[in-house]
Amino acid sequence: MMKRWALLAAALLCAGGARAAQAVAGQVAETMDAGGYTYARVVQGGASIWTAVPRMKLKAGDAVSFQPGMVMVNYKSPTLGRTFERIVFSQGPTGPAPRIGAPAAKKAASVKTAKASGPDARTISELYAQRAELAGKRASVRGQVVKVNRAIMDLNWVHLQDGSGDAKAGDFELVVATAGDAKLGETLTATGTVAKDRDLGMGARIPVLLEKASLSR
Repeated sequence: MMKRWALLAAALLCAGGARAAQAVAGQVAETMDAGGYTYARVVQGGASIWTAVPRMKLKAGDAVSFQPGMVMVNYKSPTLGRTFERIVFSQGPTGPAPRIGAPAAKKAASVKTAKASGPDARTISELYAQRAELAGKRASVRGQVVKVNRAIMDLNWVHLQDGSGDAKAGDFELVVATAGDAKLGETLTATGTVAKDRDLGMGARIPVLLEKASLSR
């Protein structure tokens, strides 16, 4: 299994024997929820395959059609404490769906947080503007949690806004990859390593990402 992360796409390509994208359609045989996600064993053509999607209501017997996703071999889920011989990580049912790298929403007018303290402190807009020179270096950003994608490949993906940046420029929201957890609406400081122009796979590409981040309140 993966020991460290540079980006989600790299892990998908390297850890556990990832294969090409695959769509999943068929009938749900069993399902369970864990870590903000729904795991479903889908029967298709006499065979079955496990799929993980953002949490949704499913029950045995439901007919489903999920978007293509990366196929992982011998994937160990820490939240479920079990290993899946083969599982597809999908963004959800066929049709448009939010991605990890996609902004949670438009810039929230009500969000305004104080800048983090210390020599590595940056606002989100400063992090975007200085991402080339900061790539590979540590930075601290304080902001409000506006979106959380949990338990994707052993990490949580936290979206922060601090009131800086511009909606048109797209420099108002930061994605943080962390082993920690966060609640929507809370204000926290994320400290991690700056990465620029990360391709997370499945069409999701973000100009700046804070990796291996710790969270403090």
